[in-house]
Amino acid sequence: ALDSRQLSPENVKPFLTILTKSIKDLENPGVKKMSFSCHLLHAFLTQVVETKAIIFGDLQELVSSHETLFSFSEPAMLASGLETLADKGFILFLRNCDHLSSSCIMIDKSKLLQEINGTLFAPTSFKEHHDQVASNTGIVPVSLLHKIFPHYREILVAMLTSLQFCRPVEPALLASISTNLSPESATSDELLYFPALVSAERPGDLSITEGFGWCTYCTKPRQCLTQRCHDAILLDTTYKHCLSYPTPPDLEHPNEEVVRKLCRSCTVWKNGIHWVTVEGTQAVVQVSEENHCVSLLVSLNQENPTDSLELRCSVIDTLRSKQKELCSSVEVHEYLISPSELSYVAHRNFSQLTVFAMEDVVKNIHEKKRFVFDTKRK
Repeated sequence: ALDSRQLSPENVKPFLTILTKSIKDLENPGVKKMSFSCHLLHAFLTQVVETKAIIFGDLQELVSSHETLFSFSEPAMLASGLETLADKGFILFLRNCDHLSSSCIMIDKSKLLQEINGTLFAPTSFKEHHDQVASNTGIVPVSLLHKIFPHYREILVAMLTSLQFCRPVEPALLASISTNLSPESATSDELLYFPALVSAERPGDLSITEGFGWCTYCTKPRQCLTQRCHDAILLDTTYKHCLSYPTPPDLEHPNEEVVRKLCRSCTVWKNGIHWVTVEGTQAVVQVSEENHCVSLLVSLNQENPTDSLELRCSVIDTLRSKQKELCSSVEVHEYLISPSELSYVAHRNFSQLTVFAMEDVVKNIHEKKRFVFDTKRK
């Protein structure tokens, strides 16, 4: 992930160095050459199948009617051939491990993604498209997407969720949220949450003054977290910690437990999220400084400190995993934010905060020093 927005003559060389290294990292000498059968399968997809995307079950029926593709008559063999084509970059195979027949094959992935991106995520200046899906909270009913993309009704949701553009949301979780849905939207309609469609600004009353502050920062000037990673971080954080439907334990009255766990406060804006756990612990995740920094603030729960500890560990694991998955080549370092400056995190950039490098903190703990925070590193 490279940041070329402020490219100047003096840093063209390091920029090209990073670019060259990134290209080499993509090379995989262990990948075998495609077999003749895979060439036939690719020709079949591009010349016979008349859609840009297709469900695995429908493709299997088409393949079974062509004798030249006899070697792919079994689902496992067809899936293997599709994975080979995907590894080579010819198609995009979004495999559903639970239901193979529901897997999606994007045959013309560039045109399909261009069509979807140009409609769903069009800039606000493109009124003819943007107004159709704009939602202050990022909540969009599936029926609306079917109207916009009538040719991809069966695969649209599976494709968008597999590519981590959105996640399904239980309608019961949105009873107290203003979603800007049209009045004719049925309450039983399936809903999707898109972080990239959230347009709300950060409210001014969400500060945390006492608790724990942690952040990661891209240390190299020509690197940054991609916008896709930014959206995926907010998507996973919101879904795992706020919008996932709770699974109650085996209680005598399980409905009461569900209702209790639904009494949570959640606020999202275009580059962050704030929520309160069942036990009353507050948390804020925010991507700032043009995607160079991701911060986490967790309040100190005096009545249940264990909840604060478990929450921050869980969220940090979510953030680390998503950064490693989508921006593994970006060099980031972890820092603790000075407890006295937690209320300033939302209004200051990384260079204006007092932070402590995690490696220095760990070193001081191992050396049993009197003060853990005795090093400031920017």
